[in-house]
Amino acid sequence: ESPILEGTVSTTITDLTSEVDDLASPPKRLKTNNMSSSSTSSPLPLSARVLMVNGRPCPNNLYPVFRRKQAILVRSQQQSAAATAYLKLEFEDVFTMTIYLVPLVVTIRPKQEETAMKATSPVSVWGADGTWEVLGQCVQDRLHHASCHATRVLRQCFAQKQQQSPKSDFEVEIAEASALLQFLQLARTTYLPNWQDAEV
Repeated sequence: ESPILEGTVSTTITDLTSEVDDLASPPKRLKTNNMSSSSTSSPLPLSARVLMVNGRPCPNNLYPVFRRKQAILVRSQQQSAAATAYLKLEFEDVFTMTIYLVPLVVTIRPKQEETAMKATSPVSVWGADGTWEVLGQCVQDRLHHASCHATRVLRQCFAQKQQQSPKSDFEVEIAEASALLQFLQLARTTYLPNWQDAEV
């Protein structure tokens, strides 16, 4: 199998949709790193409990790791107890993955804004050629499917780390940080198989 994002990736509509078409196909689903089935026997967590929630600052030791993974940490502008944070990963010029901690949700969106995609732009999805107006919904459905699968993998990472039943907030934060880093590694190596961490 060829990697999803290989070589130079163009930002044209045709290239975007062909990459998106491959993105969520079964052979290229986000790797789960052989997570044990026991991690899914109990309900998956829906939200981070401690890590960067309720205005809690990001642990200092995570910043260098985020830089190596080229993850952008975005903090909400709210100065309240409800303040939270999320991470953004960019995959070349094709799509952006946003990882939310409250709730534990992943969204995958094309980097090219939909408003810039003209209705008459050529699109090729699942071997069918047409315009964005006709096939654009197929592209959106594929991205939605990929987002749902990535969300499940993120929650499985958190569930796997919570099996150790941490007690204090400090222990919970360490377990959740470990789960987040595991997911970042899975995301990078799944969609960019030749990924190498950046130098910091």
